[in-house]
Amino acid sequence: MLNVNRVDSKKDIKYIKWDEIFILYEFKTYLARSEFIELSLLNKLLREKLKHKVFYKLNIDDDFLLQFPNYFYQNEFDIENELNDELETVKKFQSSRIEPFITDLIRVFDTFGLHLKQIEFDRLYRPGYFIIPVVGNFTQLSSLSIYNCELELKIFIKFMTKLCKLEYLSIKNLQFLALYEEWPLDSEALLPQTLQVLELGNMRLRKTDLHKDPYRFLIDNSGFMNDYYYIPPQHLRNLKHLIITEDIAYYSGYIPKFLDLNQHLTRITFPCYYLSSSIVKSLSTINRVNEIQIVFKYDSYQLRNFDIMPLDSVHVLSIESIPSGHYPKVYILINLFPKLTRFHASFDYFEGKFIEILAAKLGHLNSIELEIQYFSSEEFDLSIFSNIETLKLDIYSRKGIGYKLPAHSSKLKLIKIASNNCIESFNIMLESYKNSSIWNIKLLGKFIICIPI
Repeated sequence: MLNVNRVDSKKDIKYIKWDEIFILYEFKTYLARSEFIELSLLNKLLREKLKHKVFYKLNIDDDFLLQFPNYFYQNEFDIENELNDELETVKKFQSSRIEPFITDLIRVFDTFGLHLKQIEFDRLYRPGYFIIPVVGNFTQLSSLSIYNCELELKIFIKFMTKLCKLEYLSIKNLQFLALYEEWPLDSEALLPQTLQVLELGNMRLRKTDLHKDPYRFLIDNSGFMNDYYYIPPQHLRNLKHLIITEDIAYYSGYIPKFLDLNQHLTRITFPCYYLSSSIVKSLSTINRVNEIQIVFKYDSYQLRNFDIMPLDSVHVLSIESIPSGHYPKVYILINLFPKLTRFHASFDYFEGKFIEILAAKLGHLNSIELEIQYFSSEEFDLSIFSNIETLKLDIYSRKGIGYKLPAHSSKLKLIKIASNNCIESFNIMLESYKNSSIWNIKLLGKFIICIPI
């Protein structure tokens, strides 16, 4: 029991030891002075915020797991040398090595309590088969990401039914496993209805019996990947953003089926090779899609022919990683969105003609954001963007760039420039526009800000 006489409630607050102040919450019931009680409550609030910050998210990868001295997969060669094919030890590998570790891992997770809301599994590969199912114990999760792992499909289906508060799910580069005798499974992968964001990447399915023997499963890299696997299109009543990543194998009817079942979507992201007349048709029936993001990434990705059907609900368009060979297709693509107000694009190399044509086609917009990975010119004439209100640039260059601002009045209300040579570019602009009666130029952190006077 705490001795109330240790802290004199009549003592002036400036003479109280701060280490005592910071545990006041524990004995606030013994105190009479309101200042102490207020401080103790503030201390409680700060501690709760710290717990929330520290325990909110857990990233589980190989580096994390290797911190556990009893991790069962420290090194596959160590496993082989240690066990030396002793049949009895191999037979008990799961009960003697895997299960104790999983028990310890769950105990660590439990220390996070209800503060734990996000878990990410990355690069676990085969050990993921034994580790990932622990998420079924944490039904409070709001976010789950699984990348580069192997996992039994039946177990995945099972723990998905338990995560009744899940709002974000991202699964990419997964190898689902199924026992020969259990295929086809009795149930499909049904996702939680609470999902708001769903990101789907490359998934494969392998029928095997290897994982009946955990020891052999971990050290035997043989196996045959039978097919691509796709989470079945389904109605998710709270889904707002569907993301199909650029590594997923093409399946012509996949996105249209998802769209047809989720007419309430407001945002969609997909690789360029999925764009087709069937997707355009499905999008045209949804009047809530406000934002579309299309990813190119590689020159080898072919943009298919598609019908021009106005998508009036789309106000934000983002096109990522545009190769120069696809510039003509981008001009056509923009025609799908007559009511755009904001446009974002990223590409590797600056080509003035492409930017000029793009700016002319998008002159009716409120905002344009451009990311340029390599800019070789010494000057960038920004007057081609005079008809928009906000211009944001993120540019990498080997030296400072002289940005040429519109000389006459324009619609531009803000220009924000980020660059690896930000200070050098700022000094060039400051020298060029030191007597300008049109532009006020400032350097705020890593950004050059240009505002009309």
